[in-house]
Amino acid sequence: MADASPNFSTSLPEELWLIVIRHARLADARTCTSVNRQFYSIATRRVYNSVCLDFSQRNLHRARKLLDTISLPGQVAQSIRHLSMTFLHAPPHIVDDADLRSCLQSLIENATSVVSLGVVLERGSFNWTGMPCIFDGLFDAMDQFHGVRPWQDLTTLSVDCLVAAGPLLRTCAIHSLRVTEPLNSDMQSMLLGLTGLRCIQVRVNVADPTEAVAFADRLSSTFQDLKVLGLKVTVKEGEHPFGRRQPGGEYGHYAVGVT
Repeated sequence: MADASPNFSTSLPEELWLIVIRHARLADARTCTSVNRQFYSIATRRVYNSVCLDFSQRNLHRARKLLDTISLPGQVAQSIRHLSMTFLHAPPHIVDDADLRSCLQSLIENATSVVSLGVVLERGSFNWTGMPCIFDGLFDAMDQFHGVRPWQDLTTLSVDCLVAAGPLLRTCAIHSLRVTEPLNSDMQSMLLGLTGLRCIQVRVNVADPTEAVAFADRLSSTFQDLKVLGLKVTVKEGEHPFGRRQPGGEYGHYAVGVT
């Protein structure tokens, strides 16, 4: 009598299935969530490992459906490791969407395994009035948990508004920081007041090239463990610190390895 076919879902340890599904196509991993409970648990970690919420007019409906799914308590929310949100070309009425803010706060509470967060607002994409309510609420919601910080594993942050992200920077051990808005003098002081940064990518607008060089020196001396510094400099007057330039010209990214 022939042996019964082995049950591969139980004959292999879960650690091996994690490796297999981790290298599978996203569509195949999504299919695996419907096999059985064990595969659902394993494949969900692959499917929702990286999540991008695009709240543009074109993708708003899809983003809201995805947000409704990932903001609920359970394994889906806990599977998210890398989260990015963009409000580029978002419709103006989104600033008054109380349900959206509520879902974002639920996401903060339930997505406890997030290690990297990216938020893009693009102020020039539409009327900026009201958008800080969403952005500030996203980070201020951390204060609702009475000292319990659900995103304690967060180490990488990319934002275009440094001041609004202040509460998160002060409560999480951020190692890698990227800020897309130009830093004024107050923001530079705020950045220099942080601790633990190892990778920094920022922009500065300066009137004199020596200001950019001095700021880079201060960053290097302040953060003793700094490994990579990416500094985008716009010099409004004077000569560029790295060579010739056109008046008012903007210069590209300068990646500096710090040893």
